[in-house]
Amino acid sequence: MTTRMQLIPAALLAACAAAALAPATAAAAQAPAIRRGTYAGRTAQPGTTPFAGAISLKLGLFSTPARIVRLTLTTRLACPDGTTREDRSSSVIYGPRLDRAGRFSHVADGLELSGRFRANGTASGTLARTVGDCSIAGVSWTARR
Repeated sequence: MTTRMQLIPAALLAACAAAALAPATAAAAQAPAIRRGTYAGRTAQPGTTPFAGAISLKLGLFSTPARIVRLTLTTRLACPDGTTREDRSSSVIYGPRLDRAGRFSHVADGLELSGRFRANGTASGTLARTVGDCSIAGVSWTARR
């Protein structure tokens, strides 16, 4: 009986230690750290008249895990009447968190943006944008810090 009573506190102590170490172990298991700061680059839009727009994403310096806090974007939207419309947007967002592999997805205000940040200071992904009746989809983007 004495042995059983001694084992229960030891098992409880081991479980508490494992729970306390889990966040540290998860942080250590993450991919190499993504560099924080501003990533700027170009967009490549499909279509008969390709358009090279611009994209800028800022990763917060102090957010844990890393999170996009500002987005600036220039795209050319196709409208149903056959015209095109150049759209420029800049917004401060307390946006999507990056997962352990640096991936993210963000959907808000007519924008669908997804991509991945890499430890070497590059990022890439795809986006779709809708403003009123005008829209564009299948846009790829690349950026560098």
